[in-house]
Amino acid sequence: MQRHLAQFDTVYHQNGQQTVELHGDRATGVAYSLVVLMGMENGKQVRTTSGVTYEDEYVRGDGRWLIARRTSHFVWRTQEDA
Repeated sequence: MQRHLAQFDTVYHQNGQQTVELHGDRATGVAYSLVVLMGMENGKQVRTTSGVTYEDEYVRGDGRWLIARRTSHFVWRTQEDA
């Protein structure tokens, strides 16, 4: 993933709602994000915007919650000259 994102000049996520179900020291959840990527394509600056849902599995250890597994779903995408 880092290699893919390194090809863009600007990368940001706007995080929206999130649902989480707790199961002791484990949890599952869905997070909704708007992902914007700015980069060059065919000599032009291009902005790609995607609506993404993340299906996550969380685990708690040492007093912290961490993402143990994430599945990304790119629901829609637009691309335009910036």
